[in-house]
Amino acid sequence: MDRLRESFKVINRNVTHAQKILNHLLDFARPKPLKTRPYKINNVIERAISLMAIDLERCNVALSMNLCSPSPIVACDEKQLNQVFLDLVWNARQAMPNGGSLTISTSVNSSPPAELLHPGDTCPKRQEEMQQFVKISFSDSGVGIDEKSIKKIFEPFYTSKPKGLGLGLSICKRIIHAHGGTITVESKHGEGTTISIFLPVESYS
Repeated sequence: MDRLRESFKVINRNVTHAQKILNHLLDFARPKPLKTRPYKINNVIERAISLMAIDLERCNVALSMNLCSPSPIVACDEKQLNQVFLDLVWNARQAMPNGGSLTISTSVNSSPPAELLHPGDTCPKRQEEMQQFVKISFSDSGVGIDEKSIKKIFEPFYTSKPKGLGLGLSICKRIIHAHGGTITVESKHGEGTTISIFLPVESYS
């Protein structure tokens, strides 16, 4: 019975992986238009992460959430942001095969991230000068990413995983850019990784 149960687990993992690859191929080939409305970003994060909570616990990944208050309100497509958040959590979990910690935090930046500035200017692209941004960070204690890979991590079809397709982070970047934001990565091999998302704030709850 134990061997049968373990076989079912392996089959389930393989089916999940195959479905993930298929979804990424479809999303890459046919980008979906955004359907946005105002959301409390903290609530969007909590709803998305709840879908992975049991899986993280099973993999001995300790999850902590440090969400700012009041919650920034962001005009977003919740379904597409869910995809981004779940992909980032999935990647973090894979970077910690023996367990570890994952911290998800939000904070408000009064100035735009450098990636949204025109060269030599202080005004963000597509945003007014005083636009505030919510920073959503996913920090794991995993194996980290080497400097060479960091430079290519958001390129389509680039992957360091034997079974990876290399589309997840590329799609994440495209979705975040469509929301008028940006996504960055900080990591050192053996020292964990922090991926940060910046989205324009509409108001506060």
